[in-house]
Amino acid sequence: MCRPLAGAKTKQTLAQFNWQVTGQTGRKYAVGIYHGLSTGHLVVHCNSRVVLIDFNVNQPKTYSFLLDRDLCELKIDREDNQYTYDLDLPDALQEVSNREISWDNYYAFGTLVAFFLTIYLLVIWLRPYIPS
Repeated sequence: MCRPLAGAKTKQTLAQFNWQVTGQTGRKYAVGIYHGLSTGHLVVHCNSRVVLIDFNVNQPKTYSFLLDRDLCELKIDREDNQYTYDLDLPDALQEVSNREISWDNYYAFGTLVAFFLTIYLLVIWLRPYIPS
C-alpha cells in the first residue's frame, strides 16, 4: 500500500465507476466510466466496448445511450469540486419497451408455427409422390 509523504496532498486524477445493468431481455451489461478530473475527458464503456467519448466535461451534463431497447441516462453533476455520477433507466421508456417485447414474442411464435405447419403440409402433400 502506498502512502503519501508527510505534508504531501493527495490528488485524485481519475474517477472510475461501474454499474451492473440487466436489460429488458435479461441480458446483463457492465457499464463503466472513466472521467479524468484534471482534464475532464470522459469515456463510457459497456461490456468492454466504448459507447461514448467526450472531452472537457467540467460542467453538469446528461448523456443518453441505448442498451438493448432501454434508454440509459448518465448524469454528471458537480458540487463543490466533487463529481457525482448517476445512471438510470426512465420508467416510461421501460413500459413502452415491455409492450414492444411482448409483440415481438407473438411474432416469433407465429413465425415458428407457420414454419412447422408449412413443413407438415409439404410432407403430407408430397407423400404420394415419394417412391417407396
